[in-house]
Amino acid sequence: MAWLRQTEKYGNRIIVSAIEHPSVKSVCEDLEKNGCSVTYLPVYENGIVRIDDVKAAIMEETVLISIMTANNEIGTIQPVAEIGRLVKTLRETGKKIWFHTDAVQAAGKNSI
Repeated sequence: MAWLRQTEKYGNRIIVSAIEHPSVKSVCEDLEKNGCSVTYLPVYENGIVRIDDVKAAIMEETVLISIMTANNEIGTIQPVAEIGRLVKTLRETGKKIWFHTDAVQAAGKNSI
C-alpha cells in the first residue's frame, strides 16, 4: 500500500476522540492493524474533548487529528475551531499535520 510507504516519511500517528462515528473509528482500527498508531482521546462528563488532551497527545509522528464536530447521539459540539487553530499554528512552524472533522451531524446547528 502506497500510504504505508508515506508513513515512513511523515509519521504514522493519528489522534481521534473515543466517540468518533463508526465511519472514522473503523478506518482507524484497520490502520492500527496495518502498523499505524491511534490515540483515542477521552471525552468527559459533558461529552467534550479537552484541547489540553489534544495538545498532550501530539507527538512528532502525528500526521492527523480527526474529531467529529457534533455527536449524533448526545448532541455535543466539539471545540473544532480551537483544534483547527492549533493545527494551523503547528503547520506554520513546519509540522506536517492535518485536521479532519466529520461535520455531517452539525448541519443546522446555530452554535457552530
